Amino acid sequence: MKVSNFIIFFSIVILIYGSLNYYIFIRGWQAIPQHSNLKIYYLFLFLPIALTFFAGRILERFIPSAFTDVLVWIGSFWLGAMLYFFLIIVLLDFVRLINNSIQFYPAFATFNYEKTKFVVLIFSVIIVTSLLSFGYLNAKNPVINKLNLKRKCKGDNYLHKASKIIINELIKNNINTLIIGKNNYWKNESRLNKTNNQNFVQIPHSRFIDMLKYKCERRGINVMCREESYTSKASFLNLDYIPSYKKNDKTVYVFSGYREHRGIYKIKNSNIKINSDVNGAYNILRKAIPNAFANGIEGIGVYPEIINILK
Repeated sequence: MKVSNFIIFFSIVILIYGSLNYYIFIRGWQAIPQHSNLKIYYLFLFLPIALTFFAGRILERFIPSAFTDVLVWIGSFWLGAMLYFFLIIVLLDFVRLINNSIQFYPAFATFNYEKTKFVVLIFSVIIVTSLLSFGYLNAKNPVINKLNLKRKCKGDNYLHKASKIIINELIKNNINTLIIGKNNYWKNESRLNKTNNQNFVQIPHSRFIDMLKYKCERRGINVMCREESYTSKASFLNLDYIPSYKKNDKTVYVFSGYREHRGIYKIKNSNIKINSDVNGAYNILRKAIPNAFANGIEGIGVYPEIINILK
């Protein structure tokens, strides 16, 4: 059954490939002046090039060599050229079909139609050659890919250093469980300004979490990932109830405090303030381990610290 399916599939591919090449060959043949010697050169040039890809692929399975590599290389270029020639010819045939109903060809094009066809053929060859050359040069010198690769390497370097600092802190303080807050839709529903939105969504949070996970696993440290919705809005000091995100949830939740400005969370009707990152981090802990502060809060054992990762 598998052999028969392969034969059918291969036959269809050969049929399509052969039909496209025949269509392109006939249109090229018709575009060359009737009694021109170019027809002979065209015939002996077109047929070998059209067969190079399949010939190279078949030969490389039995006698792989530099020669078969060249055949495949030429054949690969021809596949691209074949697509461009096909599109150009279809477009020209469509224009000619319209002209049969509505005569709009200029006089110089119809005065010597045979010459016009040959000029169009030359221009088509130049266009396709230019497109293939541009694509080849762009592939050989991928400026965008180089920039993306450089950016990725710099990002990975930063994430590795940051995750290493965290792991070292956990080991230093004999902490055996790391709790990570994560929202599945935090990038889709980011409501920062345009510049900050762009910077935020480009941060590879999931990759950073994966790094922390495998580094913790190597050190015997447990990792818990917890959905962190509303942890920055709820008050840790007041042990506010922290709901979980639900799509299309219209419930209005009221909390004991609010973010006064970036970095500071303030309790309503009081002068009590807490670092907003500390507040959010402790609330993530409460979500992961609800009984962590069941007996109340006696004090906060951590404070935020700014670390220059690249130093």
